[in-house]
Amino acid sequence: MRPLPETQDDSRYSQVSSTAVVAVLLGLASPLAFIGPLFYLIPAATIGAAFLAQSKIRRSGGALTGQTLARLAMALALGCMAATLVRASVRDALIERQAVAAAQRWIGLLADGRLKEASELLTTDGAGMLIPPPAMGREPLPVEEAKELLITNLRTQVLTQALAGQTDPGVFESVASPVYDGPKTIVLVRLAVEDAAEGGHRHVQVQTVRMPFYETQGEPWRIDRWETGEAHSAH
Repeated sequence: MRPLPETQDDSRYSQVSSTAVVAVLLGLASPLAFIGPLFYLIPAATIGAAFLAQSKIRRSGGALTGQTLARLAMALALGCMAATLVRASVRDALIERQAVAAAQRWIGLLADGRLKEASELLTTDGAGMLIPPPAMGREPLPVEEAKELLITNLRTQVLTQALAGQTDPGVFESVASPVYDGPKTIVLVRLAVEDAAEGGHRHVQVQTVRMPFYETQGEPWRIDRWETGEAHSAH
């Protein structure tokens, strides 16, 4: 005899949790986190939705199913977040090494007296540290005259004079984490420079900048500004 309808197992009538379904859909979109930090919200929302779905399913007394979907969504989100963080860490380490190399290269050009090449690595802001903008109502200097003045003023810099003739200038001290400002990547590099004339050394902070425009010109990294500390003896 067939069992009466009211005595049959009614588990087949359980409903899949809509929150679990939403969590899975968000989980499938979690790889968008590779685009940038703004998209980290997607895996974060996935994890929140998955936790909520599991809580609702437990409280439903069997009326809701979808635990497997919720776990799958959470696994997708956590996997994407972990991969994104590792990728970002590797990217930042590579950027930092490039910035340090760019700063040390510029320091080396100053030490070798190759000031024309060093001046060509300056950004507009970097050049502005050496050539003030024209007064209001006055025409800017002709290009060639401005280049000559830039090199002349670069030669008189305390940093340039301290570095003159050194064969191994610029001892690396530290590098800051990259700052991503739209298409611009900014990294601060700190170096120690010997100053024989003053009988000590100076701490130098060099702000390096990378932009796609610079890459098209064959020099992806430029020097945006620098600060030279007072000379002092070793600590």
